[in-house]
Amino acid sequence: MDTHIDWFEKFRQSDNFEQLKRQPIAYFCSEFAISEYLQIYAGGLGILAGDTLREACDQHIPMVAVGMFYRQGYFHHEIDKGEVVSHHRLHISAKEAGLTQVTHLDGSELLVPVPVEDRTIYLRIWRVNLGTVSLYLLDSQVDKNNTEDQNITERLYVSDRRIRILQEMILGVGGARALELMHIKPSVYHMNEGHSAFLSLGLAQSTMKSEGVSFEQALEKARKKLVFTNHTLVAGGNENFALPLTESVFSSLSKEMGVPLEQMVALGRVEGEDMFSMTTLALRVNRRANAVSKIHARKAAEVWPDHPMIAITNGIHLRRWDRQYRSGDCWRRHKHNKRSLLATIEARTGQKWGEDELLIGWGRRVVSYKRPLALFGNLARFKALATRTDKPIRVVMSGKAHEGDIEGAGYLRQLDDLIEGELKGTIVYLSNYSVHVATQMVAGCDIWLNTPYVGFEACGTSGMKAALNGTLPMSTKDGWIDEVDLFGIGWKLSDMYVSESCLDELEYNIAPMYYAQDHAAWERLMSNGRELIQSRYSATRMLRDYIEKLYFPQE
Repeated sequence: MDTHIDWFEKFRQSDNFEQLKRQPIAYFCSEFAISEYLQIYAGGLGILAGDTLREACDQHIPMVAVGMFYRQGYFHHEIDKGEVVSHHRLHISAKEAGLTQVTHLDGSELLVPVPVEDRTIYLRIWRVNLGTVSLYLLDSQVDKNNTEDQNITERLYVSDRRIRILQEMILGVGGARALELMHIKPSVYHMNEGHSAFLSLGLAQSTMKSEGVSFEQALEKARKKLVFTNHTLVAGGNENFALPLTESVFSSLSKEMGVPLEQMVALGRVEGEDMFSMTTLALRVNRRANAVSKIHARKAAEVWPDHPMIAITNGIHLRRWDRQYRSGDCWRRHKHNKRSLLATIEARTGQKWGEDELLIGWGRRVVSYKRPLALFGNLARFKALATRTDKPIRVVMSGKAHEGDIEGAGYLRQLDDLIEGELKGTIVYLSNYSVHVATQMVAGCDIWLNTPYVGFEACGTSGMKAALNGTLPMSTKDGWIDEVDLFGIGWKLSDMYVSESCLDELEYNIAPMYYAQDHAAWERLMSNGRELIQSRYSATRMLRDYIEKLYFPQE
């Protein structure tokens, strides 16, 4: 029997499990990738959150999750004549997404009041039934709100900083109040990234009311129930707001709680700067925090030396991502998955490639530290390699730049120039990266390329999904890759000379092995990667680590 499955069987007989049945884990996140019908996610953070909920269901762990209902989801973009065109074309139907509105016992509407700025915003609660786990989504589209406030929860990760901080007040303070109104009393509150850090204020206010204690005492009681997962060291991934904006948003809550505004703001104030940091707040109010890989924990200790993090490397929900379905005959299953991906590429781009041609995939957020164009650093050499008639190389890329990210949009324009110019017929770009696109790519590509600057990736779970499906990694030693020996699984890239390293591996190792008459060596690498992910990088192992190291640590 799998050791982790065996562990969960024993855990379900423990006193801690009995406690969770009465007081479940509350998992807060700004985005969740649950289904294609509910596109309220932007990328890796939401996909991890979705995998976590699925694993909790599989293991019958009592858990509730809290997020927001973004009716327009995350923005879509396409490259049109060299320009990146962004648009919000979704309008998610609550009914089609399987949402049920939470009401009072008598059927009347249950609304959650959240004080912001100089007024109160009211929230509707929607429930997604995932089996043993319920996901609750907060929605400001309520008639009692003015038109502007009704639109606060319309879109995920808007560039408007005022709307962003209002969304985070809704998630944190509103989420705490929503659970209280539903008479759910969690034993642990898990903040998945800093977006939900205002949860600490919501819990403190509730404790002040119920126990008549001071703000400081209430915050200390809240701290004992709060745990925090940090996912990035990159500034853009750690939400910061100008102090005047933060003070304005806090004003009503400050009066309601009877806590001086400066005392509340001080909790997240960045030392030496006129900025309020959600990550700083989360680090100051948690009982325990974790990084998402071993190298991430080491780097985090350099950035936040006063806030040590334990390392709990991310894992993936195996059943969700496995397109091999069973062990053995990896090559045949991989060919089937590759044909499916090639059919999608042809349908969406018009480019037709052969299933026996070496196919490299790159799919993730388009941002500078991931070096999206590293493979083309020496364009002449890459072109010479890729266009060899006996060993052709094809590349499929996908991913979004965040809304308002000028640099990321610039990479996409450069990529389009290559696709329409010197590398026409050799590379394609699939717009609107999604769970569906990612599933096809990680299962259908032959090589999964990952080129971040070492120390910036944090984890990089797309590589886990690829290896699970027999797609071989070619990566710098960052995130989870730093924890494994790639010999016998894939190929390690130089961090300093990443472009030349990519081309050297392709020319001297990868292409010769792939195009050999005997595929035995390639198949061995496929099987080795698959076994590694199944044994060490599943969400089953990750959830066990959460329980043992975050939720119920032996302190």
